[in-house]
Amino acid sequence: GEIALNTTVGDSNIIFYTYGSTIPFSILRSKWRDHIYYSVEYLDSTKSRIHYEGGIELKLTSDDTSLVDTSISIPDNIKDRVYYVNIYTEGHDCTFNVIKPLKTVGTWKRVYWRNEYGGIQFFDFTSSEVESHSFEIETYEKNIFDYYEDNDSELKRIYKSTNAMSIKLKSHIMEKDGRWVFNSLERSKRLWVDENGIKRYIIPNSVEVTEESDYNGLYTATLKYQYSEE
Repeated sequence: GEIALNTTVGDSNIIFYTYGSTIPFSILRSKWRDHIYYSVEYLDSTKSRIHYEGGIELKLTSDDTSLVDTSISIPDNIKDRVYYVNIYTEGHDCTFNVIKPLKTVGTWKRVYWRNEYGGIQFFDFTSSEVESHSFEIETYEKNIFDYYEDNDSELKRIYKSTNAMSIKLKSHIMEKDGRWVFNSLERSKRLWVDENGIKRYIIPNSVEVTEESDYNGLYTATLKYQYSEE
């Protein structure tokens, strides 16, 4: 089984990040298999191995689809020392860089989506979360006869105003090959956040990836979204 994740763009390896200890991912299952094996390696800042878990088995039933969602958790006792997490499946591997903020992160938010392979993908936005309110105003043209009768120059009349909450999230400063994950996020039709254990679907209003003026080759990403039920 391979991880359902696009890991390269051209000649570049995409850099994946995690701030949270739990890393969800999906594995593409071969039809005739009733189990999948994978291994996890935890590395420090010098890329030396701290901890290794080999031969982790996922037992599958006939009810499982060809795409199996699972996750790993960085053990608490080594979390502070872990800078890289390697996940190895048969014939495929990927690395997650653990975000180490310069100062303690107050608010951070994980945005999940189903990527182009149908697998779970996520990004942890560790800059402060900003909430703003946008007013959507719908108007209709006043009837031309009303216009003459009322002698009122206001041709448009507001008939519906909804107050939709818009959330703005910003990333940490990323290496340039970290920006490619936002291509996947932009193309996704299914995005959500987890709020107190409740899955809330979101609609992205905009995704912006910009090069930092003070740092050559480093980028930040900004996501604005609304909740889809509003």
